Amino acid sequence: MNKDTPEARIKYDEGVCHLTFVAEVYAWQNERGAYFLHEHPWRATSWKLDCLKAVVALDGAELR
Repeated sequence: MNKDTPEARIKYDEGVCHLTFVAEVYAWQNERGAYFLHEHPWRATSWKLDCLKAVVALDGAELR
């Protein structure tokens, strides 16, 4: 799929929306003292999103 198509943009926006939601769930889990696990390829560009940067910055979060 061409990344410059409207369909590709919709899929990208849906992915960012999903990652934003799960980042909020991770923050909630962290506030409650519970655990979370986020598996994602190291080279994924989504690590540059603010929502995932916030996850990495959570107290007790570890990157492995």
